[in-house]
Amino acid sequence: SLTTVADDGWQRLLHLAHAQAPALLARPDLELRQFRSEQSAQQYAPEAGIDRLRRLSESRQLIGWPQMAQQELALQQGRASELRWAVRARSTDQPPLLDGNLNEPFWQNADVMELSELDAPSSDSPEMGATQPQPAKTLVRWSFDHEYLYVGIVAPRTGGSPPPPVERRSYDADLEAADHVQLTFDTDRDYYTAIELGIAADGRTYDRCCGYVAYNPKWHVSVRSQPQQWTAELAIELADLTCQSELQGTAWAVSARRLQPNQATQSWSRLRTHVPYLHAGGLLLFGADADMIE
Repeated sequence: SLTTVADDGWQRLLHLAHAQAPALLARPDLELRQFRSEQSAQQYAPEAGIDRLRRLSESRQLIGWPQMAQQELALQQGRASELRWAVRARSTDQPPLLDGNLNEPFWQNADVMELSELDAPSSDSPEMGATQPQPAKTLVRWSFDHEYLYVGIVAPRTGGSPPPPVERRSYDADLEAADHVQLTFDTDRDYYTAIELGIAADGRTYDRCCGYVAYNPKWHVSVRSQPQQWTAELAIELADLTCQSELQGTAWAVSARRLQPNQATQSWSRLRTHVPYLHAGGLLLFGADADMIE
């Protein structure tokens, strides 16, 4: 989400802030941003970086930032497989047929990101009685190749009739009153800038980068509507998401939520919030070996 030029700008801004207000960089959010900026520019000593992350992870000044430092620390120490809020995207040699069915073999073997209601009890919780069903979770699966990021969504319905599909999509539809899934990608893990994509049950979409609505990445969408659920299959061009030339062995900070009119919101968020804070997401790990992620 940040280019090299923008990252250099951050470095200059951080140095200026340190010169004018040295205590400012003691804030966990800015110190983590400085660490990621120096890491991207290869201007940090690994041991010093780990010490900084360990100190930040123990901070209690700001909610969310210690958790981000903890996941960065796990990446640095090769412990990504231990992370609770992480999901893997495996590479595929066979791109899917974008029909919304999600019936290619790699979808069945893909890791699943489960979106749930904040107050929904777990299956082993005492609140779950024998006759009380668990709320159906929205499921998001991931894969990629050298050209596209693929996303598969399964969204169970809780009532009502399926919306009629739109005959012609327009850019940046207003989905506030629609059942839709929102995906947030912080592709360089700076925890300040991100790309946001939205896809609705009727096939309408929106996209923005850092709130900028004129951002129009190339992505292909197929939505299939059924009485019990709707599914979506996305192929998003990587060149419009990141400057990284090779995804294998890398990680993005991501979050996801499903918003439905007159229904409970579901989300995948380590802070247990439906607000799309960039310091509330988890990690999307590219590659089969999670502990080799950087």
